[in-house]
Amino acid sequence: MSFLSAMAVALPEWALLVKLFYESKGNAAAALREFRRLKSLRKGPLLPQALKRTIARFEKTGHLGVQPGRGRKSTLSDVVQDVATSIVEQSMDNVVGCSSARAVSRHLGVSCSTVRNVLRKMVHIFPYKISHNQHCWPSTGRSD
Repeated sequence: MSFLSAMAVALPEWALLVKLFYESKGNAAAALREFRRLKSLRKGPLLPQALKRTIARFEKTGHLGVQPGRGRKSTLSDVVQDVATSIVEQSMDNVVGCSSARAVSRHLGVSCSTVRNVLRKMVHIFPYKISHNQHCWPSTGRSD
């Protein structure tokens, strides 16, 4: 853990800071010094005044006020299956034997980025690997 800003301190670190504050009998500077020693930091995550404000808010509300991180919507398994099936069907129908993520997204009504992410992360088909069969076309009879 490197230098942290006051906004980047996670819930376990806040809990440790509150614990150290009460163990040091309300001395914010000593609590921050001990926190830096435990976490092997040269600079602290915040100033003693900010820790005192956080402790005052904690005593008033009963919680540290650390908001949860941004959650990500998971991709449904049926979407993954539909994308994989559609890619295979499209590559079999196409004369050249390749498929398009944009065409699959239009066909399924799913965003193009979702189709690309599913192909990359779950189906393990990368843009340069989407072509399933390559054809060697006969020469046109040109002589150089």
